[in-house]
Amino acid sequence: MNEVTAIIAAATALVAVILGPIISVYVARRQIRASVVSTNRQAWINALRNAIAEWLTAEQVFYVSKHSDFWEKADAQKALEKLTLLEYRIRLLINPKEADHAKLVELLSKESDDLMESLDTKPEPYDKKKAYGDDEIISLSQSILKREWVRVKRGD
Repeated sequence: MNEVTAIIAAATALVAVILGPIISVYVARRQIRASVVSTNRQAWINALRNAIAEWLTAEQVFYVSKHSDFWEKADAQKALEKLTLLEYRIRLLINPKEADHAKLVELLSKESDDLMESLDTKPEPYDKKKAYGDDEIISLSQSILKREWVRVKRGD
């Protein structure tokens, strides 16, 4: 009986010596991967937030400058170029398979098109609400960013 107990003890020790490091490596790899994904997702969220904020700022600058006494079409064209660059940056950052991401791009594109069409037209009366951003774009952006932030916190 003592021999059987000794064999079982030795086998258990052998299994522990072999499986312990394997399990440790597996757990460490998962933790490292989760950390890298979380860090990359946070960087992506920051890049998307910054691009949207820049786009909204450029839109506001275009709109306010169009209603100033110093309206210059060349300046407006530069602002539209920046809006286009930022729109493409946002398109490259989002996931087109997600409905709210696609809706965001659609809203930005529509707004950019409206601004381009207004380039050669006389400015309509100044509208303070219009000058300070598009509430639908802001609301949708906040929703997307919040959902992604929750995913970072959960480690998805």
